[in-house]
Amino acid sequence: MTPLKTHTLWLLLAAMLFSSLLNAQTDTREIGLRFGGLQYFDFIYKKQRTANGFQRIRLTVAALSFDQYDDYNHFATNLGIAIGREKRKGLAENLYWVHGWEPRIRVMYNLRTDTSDGVDPNDYWNLSVQPAIGYVLGFQYNFSERFYVSLEGIPSLGVNLNFDDRNGLDNFGLGGNFSFSGVAITLAYSFVPHP
Repeated sequence: MTPLKTHTLWLLLAAMLFSSLLNAQTDTREIGLRFGGLQYFDFIYKKQRTANGFQRIRLTVAALSFDQYDDYNHFATNLGIAIGREKRKGLAENLYWVHGWEPRIRVMYNLRTDTSDGVDPNDYWNLSVQPAIGYVLGFQYNFSERFYVSLEGIPSLGVNLNFDDRNGLDNFGLGGNFSFSGVAITLAYSFVPHP
C-alpha cells in the first residue's frame, strides 16, 4: 500500500472516530488534509470559537525512522505543529476569504550510533528547533454544509536553532518566506451540530 493510501485510510478511520465523539457537540469542528504537493500533506483540525472564527491545529510534519547497518544505527524524528486562529469573511455564496495568525514549531532530531571499533559505541546527535509565526491567507469554497475545499498560503518569519553533541548551539539562523510558492489545498469535513 502506498504512503498516500495508508495516510488516507488513517484519516478516514480518524474521521469515523471523531464523528461519533463530536456528533453531540454544540459547535462546528472540522478535520481535513492540507496538500502542499503529491508527497507532502498535513492533518488539520479546526474548532469554531465565534460565528466566523476558528481555532486551527495543524500537524505539519510527522516522521520517524530507524536504520540499522553493519557498523552503525541511525534514528531520526521530525515533528511539527501549528496552532492558530482563523477568521472567515463571506465574499459570495459559499466563497470565503480566510486569514489569521498561525504560530508553529518544528523539531528534528538525529542520533547515529557507530559501533565500528567493536568496543564502545560512539553516539553523535544533532537537534534542530525551528519556531516561526505565519499569517494564513486564502480562500475557502463550501461544496455543502459538510465539505469544503480551500486554497491558502502562509507567509512566515522564523528562527532556526541547530544543536549538536560537540558544539552545543552550532548554528543560528533567521529567515522569512513571503512568497506563495508553497500554496496548499485543503480538503475538509465539517461536523456540524444538529439543531
